[in-house]
Amino acid sequence: MTKPGARFSLVTNSHPMRELLKLAQRVAPMETTVLIQGASGTGKERLARWIHTNSPRAKGPFVVLSCSAIPETLIESEMFGVTRGAFTGAECDRPGVMAEAHGGTLLLDEIADVAESVQVKLLRVIQERSVRAVGSDHEHPVDFRLLAATAQPLDELVEQGNFRRDLFYRLNVVTLTVPQLRLRREDLSVLADQILRQIAQDSSKDPKHLSDEALERLLEHDWPGNVRELENALERAVVLTRDELITPDSLALDAALHDDSMHPELPPGLSLAELERKYIAQVLAECGGNRSEAARQLGIDRKTLYRKLGRIV
Repeated sequence: MTKPGARFSLVTNSHPMRELLKLAQRVAPMETTVLIQGASGTGKERLARWIHTNSPRAKGPFVVLSCSAIPETLIESEMFGVTRGAFTGAECDRPGVMAEAHGGTLLLDEIADVAESVQVKLLRVIQERSVRAVGSDHEHPVDFRLLAATAQPLDELVEQGNFRRDLFYRLNVVTLTVPQLRLRREDLSVLADQILRQIAQDSSKDPKHLSDEALERLLEHDWPGNVRELENALERAVVLTRDELITPDSLALDAALHDDSMHPELPPGLSLAELERKYIAQVLAECGGNRSEAARQLGIDRKTLYRKLGRIV
């Protein structure tokens, strides 16, 4: 959660991002629910923060719930809150993110990963603007602006029967799609400068700078991991660079893409089921536990991944 009144800036030199920000600027002052789409790592949360800090709710809290990072058995209590004794381990009343976001903005990140049973309750909260904690018989009003983000196309999930159509319509009032970094290479220079200044600020040191050759290397790279990959590459370069100037060698982009440790050889003699389990676990680890992204890379839908994960655990 951000501090009330915190300001976030989005820098861009590219036409796609300028057009996106024009639309975001029009919707920010409104109470409209916004669905933010885009590939993993494109900066959906940063755009959501920008909308919040340019809205009348800027002095209120900005709360993020990562739906893909929380087990299905806990997502309901994290979202709506829980009362003491509602289940084993619930030793005290605890507010959910909807109560924490009172007067501010709530971002439900990777909304596609929310189970259908929770989707029904979320739809009711959006309609009634009141919430009932797990284990409680009482409802209390909530006041927050709702933003949702997803790396998966919700309209396709609706057609596949994997996401409720009525909830999709409630979320899809205004849709903002964040373009992939490879489609806005004009932003690489300004993004890199902003990231390097932020790294320096966090470490209380003078910022390092890219050499012309290093910047050219950034422009040549395809950035499958988008802005998140750029942040990681620059943080690694700052650690590896002793001088003020970052060189292409310090970026180590090719090494990051072809590192054998990220794609270890599977031992021979495994059954097909064992190979599948190990491969799914490997892809899930590479995606940082993001089940939506793992399902996308595996070419399966979310429900199929959950079923296979159930076999693994």
